[in-house]
Amino acid sequence: MIDDISVTDLEIGLYKRNATLLGFGFLLLVSFVDRTHSSPPQKPAPGNVPEGMYTIVGEASHRCIEVPNNSCASGMGLQIFTCDATQASNNQKFIVKSDGAGYYTISPAHSDLCLEISSDKIGDRVPIVQTECVAGKESQKWAMSQYGVNLEIRDVGTNRCLDILRKGKGDFAPIYMQTCADGPNQRWRLQKTTVNVEQGVVCRESADHPARECAGMNDQQKEIHLGKTLTKAKCEEACRVNKMVSCKWEGSK
Repeated sequence: MIDDISVTDLEIGLYKRNATLLGFGFLLLVSFVDRTHSSPPQKPAPGNVPEGMYTIVGEASHRCIEVPNNSCASGMGLQIFTCDATQASNNQKFIVKSDGAGYYTISPAHSDLCLEISSDKIGDRVPIVQTECVAGKESQKWAMSQYGVNLEIRDVGTNRCLDILRKGKGDFAPIYMQTCADGPNQRWRLQKTTVNVEQGVVCRESADHPARECAGMNDQQKEIHLGKTLTKAKCEEACRVNKMVSCKWEGSK
């Protein structure tokens, strides 16, 4: 009966119960913090984009992603710029290749390097640069799933989205990775294209654009072989330097 229980016994019982509840609540809090801060980011879903060569056009800006100044240098970042309607330049063209597991590598067509998440972080933004391709490297893997007219481009490692700095729409706005927010500045359209070996810059020989034989005819009507060049423009330059009266490049259509 209640009369047989002292006040002290009741106080001790309440104290023990409250201590138990407090301890249990603390464990729940620690478990929650551990799950939210220690768990690795969820990987994006595998993609469904066909392999090929594309221009990548901003849904909001209507401008193309490019490697500035046709740079062949490893470590060069990306920007948006007015799309080249003539398709003469190659620095706005990207080769998309599947890794066989649902993800992709993205290579600037002119340089044959790979787009990669930079190790340098600027605030909450992470730059994207072109670097030497390394098979299986996670920072060079991308996820793209086309379910409508546009898509997001996510990096596999952190599941962030390709984004235009400060939602820029003008030329020279830089490209970074940021937390996905489903905004038009993070949506892109892929448009099929082909490499231009007549006028466009090509940095080095590859399976996608091999070097071709270049020859010229001198003033004595003798054909002179001038070696191999990657573009018709480079062949014509070699012909001018060697004072050929005519020029022929094996890769010409």
